[in-house]
Amino acid sequence: MDFANKVTQIRKGLGLSQEEFGSMLNVSRQAVSKWELGQSRPDIDTLALLCRTFNVSSDELILKTVRRNQQHAKVLSDLSCYRWRFA
Repeated sequence: MDFANKVTQIRKGLGLSQEEFGSMLNVSRQAVSKWELGQSRPDIDTLALLCRTFNVSSDELILKTVRRNQQHAKVLSDLSCYRWRFA
């Protein structure tokens, strides 16, 4: 899922209008509309505020492969306990 769809999903999941969502992030309804249409993205400060306000990580918002990356990290973590055997 791309950024535009993720933002839309968060907003609609909370039952917020674009205007309400934008107000919470100190941006206009038009800015939210452009994000949801994939025409633009928020600046880094607004992205950070979005993440804090809606309790979502920036990786979840901007990366398409978060689950795979998290699974890969878990595998590496699980394997790290064997590192001493090969050192």
